[in-house]
Amino acid sequence: MTELSDAELRELAISRIKRQQSFINYLWTWLGVSIVVIVVWMMTGFGEFWPGWVIFGMGIGALFNAISAVRAGTLLAPSVIDHEIAKLKGSPKAPKKSNTPKNVTNPDAK
Repeated sequence: MTELSDAELRELAISRIKRQQSFINYLWTWLGVSIVVIVVWMMTGFGEFWPGWVIFGMGIGALFNAISAVRAGTLLAPSVIDHEIAKLKGSPKAPKKSNTPKNVTNPDAK
């Protein structure tokens, strides 16, 4: 497998950052929905805690969204994209930890 070009790395970095932002948005949505269903539950008399089912179901979605995201808390800024590209290339200025398989950016890796 050949090494990815700068344009391909940039597209990969943008894709990863968008997934990370999507995860953060999902967490905020999950929090909002959880608050709403708990308030409705409280206003209807504190019966069986049915909001737990909604919260649990959305938690499953959050789990899969988290698996898709590389890490959370990023902005889609050029500096962030360039940093992600540096990580994908294995640049010394980027952190060594990477979730990218070694054969994608370095076909000689064992």
